[in-house]
Amino acid sequence: APENHADTNDPCRPATAPPTSPHSPNHSARPQMNAAVLAIADAMRQDTGILIRVNDMSLPMGGLFDYDIQKSWQPGHKAHRIGQDADIGYSGVRDGACVVYDRAKLEYHIRRVTKKRPLEHSDHFHVYAP
Repeated sequence: APENHADTNDPCRPATAPPTSPHSPNHSARPQMNAAVLAIADAMRQDTGILIRVNDMSLPMGGLFDYDIQKSWQPGHKAHRIGQDADIGYSGVRDGACVVYDRAKLEYHIRRVTKKRPLEHSDHFHVYAP
């Protein structure tokens, strides 16, 4: 997955809306979460040819993830503190272009791998793997 920082290679992010997160790297996780994300990614690639987009896993040393422009810590992403959570976008990449997943297929593969139903958000599934 592309890192969520300046000079991203993510074709799904408009050039006019560069990432503003001061966190990098933001894709650290426990081995079980890494294995789950890889299994979901492999299943989606084999099923659809689409590469998944993963964002907001955990910081390398854990801890509170969100930091806003006013430099005050926000309570969101509490679950992302210990490397057991990841956000998988509803769009992915195929042949260098941004494409929208069949959301039901993505949810199916997430549930098959994690044995848990992902939480739905505006533009991504929140995935948990113990």
